[in-house]
Amino acid sequence: MSNLSKEKQAPTGPLFFRFAPEYRRCGMYLFVGYLLFAGILIGLEQVGLTQRGWGPIILVLAILALPMLGGALCLYRQRLRVDERGVWRRRFFRWDLWPWEAFAAGQVRQGTYKDRFILPSKPWWNRSLCLEFLSDHEREHLVNRIRDVWMPPPLPVLPAELTIRWGLRRWACLSDTGIKVGRGKRAPGCFFPWTTVLRVRLTRLEHGRRDFRAVEILLPGVARPILLRLHEGRPLWTGADAETLGAFLERTVPPDHLLLTAMAGPPRTLAEADWRLLDVNRMEREAKQMAWIPRLWLLAGILWFVLFIILRVDEPNPPPWGLARTIGAVAMFLCMGLPLIVWGHLLLRRKKQVKAMRAELAAWREDLKRRRSAMD
Repeated sequence: MSNLSKEKQAPTGPLFFRFAPEYRRCGMYLFVGYLLFAGILIGLEQVGLTQRGWGPIILVLAILALPMLGGALCLYRQRLRVDERGVWRRRFFRWDLWPWEAFAAGQVRQGTYKDRFILPSKPWWNRSLCLEFLSDHEREHLVNRIRDVWMPPPLPVLPAELTIRWGLRRWACLSDTGIKVGRGKRAPGCFFPWTTVLRVRLTRLEHGRRDFRAVEILLPGVARPILLRLHEGRPLWTGADAETLGAFLERTVPPDHLLLTAMAGPPRTLAEADWRLLDVNRMEREAKQMAWIPRLWLLAGILWFVLFIILRVDEPNPPPWGLARTIGAVAMFLCMGLPLIVWGHLLLRRKKQVKAMRAELAAWREDLKRRRSAMD
């Protein structure tokens, strides 16, 4: 192992980390779901309800085997090993090394998601080290060990001007004095000094990061603000990366026109806490709006079960109930009820997360108010 600085000593001792239990359970659900689906298809064919032959059944099971069984195998084969050389990652068979030297030399940068690191020198399919799938205490422990060694890459020298493009031929030229906005190559644009800009909101995952998840620039006399976001880790604009653009805005925008917010961790100001509470209210409204989907699905399932299983309106002379029809009715009921259960579980979990976030933000806000009152 090469020499590291005294302040950044590499950790020693091998440790193994696996995916969090909830993700391993997903692998078990995929495996059991595949067996149940295969059993339903084979049982329906055995009792003579489908009568399509074994060829289509084998073809369907072979097509579903790759995403379901392959996904389960991938979840259970994932493992991380930490030793004196670095962080080793295993997917199926090979172990891939992320050496401590790369972390200490500034070759590794933070990814666009929380607790994710990127090594650009690796192939594109293997350059992301994702730690967000570990359990909370294991992820915190491993991230702390990495950050004891990790040195962020140096920020490039900021230019005097930045030109970014997004949307349908929209562009903006940012300088130390203000921002010029236009549409199309030949448009002269409209210039706004930074002192006249109503608000620039810079949203990061955490306050300690240099990149951002979204930038909102509200201009006077313009109904729609400039909104720059990341979609699945990729910027929806061109001209500058998130770290450079974020540092440029922090340098040029006056502090009373700039609002820095984070998506996690305690807020630094009352204005940030108020904005994050507004985001929580928006998330709560979206969760309530999505509640109609399981209700509609349940209503459709009940109507289908009554009409086609009990009343059998699709058959002019329905045969008497037998083993085949009973198995088919139970199988279809399970197939329609499983998505309802999954969606309801996700919706309930979302509501609990929103409630917990609201309580945590309210406590942080009260603490900020007490500290401000004590300073006054």
